[in-house]
Parts: sequence; structure tokens; C-alpha cells
Amino acid sequence: MPYTTYNCDALTGGAARALDSYSVSVLTTGNRAFVDESGETLRFKYNSAGTAAENVSTHPYVVRPDDYSIGGNWEEQIAADRGDVSAAANLTANAVVVGDDGAKGVKSATGAVTIPTINLTGGQIAFPATAVPSADPNTLDDYEEGTWTPAITCQTPGNLSVAYTYQNGLYTKVGNHVSVTYFINTSAFTHTTASGAFRMSGLPFTSGATVVQPGFAGTFSGFTKVNYTQVALHVIQNSSLLLAYASAQGQTYAEIQITDFPTAGSVALIGSATYFI
Repeated sequence: MPYTTYNCDALTGGAARALDSYSVSVLTTGNRAFVDESGETLRFKYNSAGTAAENVSTHPYVVRPDDYSIGGNWEEQIAADRGDVSAAANLTANAVVVGDDGAKGVKSATGAVTIPTINLTGGQIAFPATAVPSADPNTLDDYEEGTWTPAITCQTPGNLSVAYTYQNGLYTKVGNHVSVTYFINTSAFTHTTASGAFRMSGLPFTSGATVVQPGFAGTFSGFTKVNYTQVALHVIQNSSLLLAYASAQGQTYAEIQITDFPTAGSVALIGSATYFI
């Protein structure tokens, strides 16, 4: 049969959510309660006919409600007496139900569960395939690892043609923060009508609306921009593209153009980047 499940903070004392503060008028035989007693989770079942004297100092515990008269008490369920919770109609914000129709597992409950320390003996935390975003800045709502395929392109590709010896990328996403690595090495690279700024496409997640995304150093081989020696990548807002800026001592930084990579040359791009979505 289904049971109403209560969540309590203490066995005695009559304080808010203390087990013995419940009125027998709202309890029926079979109601379950979970109690955090000195860091140990205890499971109780209400017995409307129970007459055993109260005992909260040794196992098994017996607790009588505040308005106990001639009968009715909470009785701790030890291993041999544990039934199954097939429904939880009255979960509080911090309730956790163990057991589901005979299965000895964890049945999830909506709301926050306050746990001082999480010890993951299994070594894993699973997130859903589709993230469930949270507006709370203190809530981790996603984690994902995978691969992506970086590619060379530009503002106006024209007849840009690229073949790759290596075209590899890895990513890790933690919340709204994405870290990527990339390795591109071309086996063929030609263009005659391509124009505009160089782009690297294929980022695994569309970037956020932040106007200035971080810049990242990378290794660029194959470009010939006179008087410039350093390259930094920037993620374009609201896109899956990176652009590249060149800089050097005494020079104003300048966006790298596709024509800065000579046609029929060899291009190698190696580096990492991080951005926010």
C-alpha cells in the first residue's frame, strides 16, 4: 500500500519537525518517518495500536507523539522489519526516500537535500544528456566531456578548399564554462577568391552574449603577416566561431585575414581555449 513519508530532525523535544511533535489525529498505521539522529538516518513506522513505552536512548527506538493517550507510537524499523515505500505523498523539501517497490535504491525527491559531506565511493556523478540550467550561481547544473571538429574558414569562403591530415578537438564543459583543445594540420590548402577575417569553426557549444570573451594564445604555422609575431584567439559572441588577432611589440593588434595564409601553403594550428555559454 502507499505510505505518507515524513522527514524529521530529531526524536524528542517538540521542536519544529521533531518526530514527537506530530498529532495522532493526522497519523495512520503505516505512516513512515525518516529521522536524522546524530548523523544517522533512522526509519520509523507509525503503529496506531502501539502501546510500548517510549525509548529514545537505545535501539530499537520507540517515540510517542505529543498527544499520545492510550495508544499509538512510532516504532523504529530494523532490517528485518523494513517494508517498501511505494509512494511518498507528503515529502518535505529535504526528504529522501529509500526503496521503491521492493528495489533497494534511492527514489529521488524534488527539493534541496542538505548533506555536509558527499563521499562518492562509486566515483561518479551522472548529469542528464540535456542540461537543466539553474539560475542559482551556487548550483552546478551540467558536466560533459567529448570531442569536436575544428575547421578553417573565413568571412567569405569563396573557393577556399582545405584538406586535413589532423583535425582533432577535445572539450570539457562544467556548468557554463567550456574548455577546448584543437589540433589542425592541413595536407592541402588553396584559395583564390576567399576573403575577410580568418575563422575557426565547430566549437561544441554556442558562446554566450558576453561582448568580450577571453583571449588565448596558440601556435599558428603557415601565416605571413609582416611584423607580427604573436597570435591570440577570441571566441565570437553568440556563435561557434573563433577569430584570431596578431600582435607584436610596437604594433597595433590586427585581425588575421584568410589571405595572410598563402594559397598552396601548409597550415598548422595547435592550442586551447576557454569560453562561457
